[in-house]
Amino acid sequence: MAFEGLTLESIILILLFLGVTYWLIHLIRQLNRTTKKSFSEITHHMNRLEQQYVKIRPELDEMRAVMDTKVDYDYLERKMHELVKIVMRRKRG
Repeated sequence: MAFEGLTLESIILILLFLGVTYWLIHLIRQLNRTTKKSFSEITHHMNRLEQQYVKIRPELDEMRAVMDTKVDYDYLERKMHELVKIVMRRKRG
């Protein structure tokens, strides 16, 4: 018989190894399912965000156009430059 050389300890170790192997395979499959589900949910949320952005894009463009006509960028840049000078003077002093 082929199993004559096996002792009780060997059989227990083989069964333990098989049990641990089964448990690891089960955990890996469960992790794979969870990862796929999470990735699917993230993809779904990203698609929804993209659809919402496409819906509000015309409004954003309109607001940007209105703001471009309302803001005096040269004046704003001068004031920012003055502010930077003040902050730099206070840091040095």
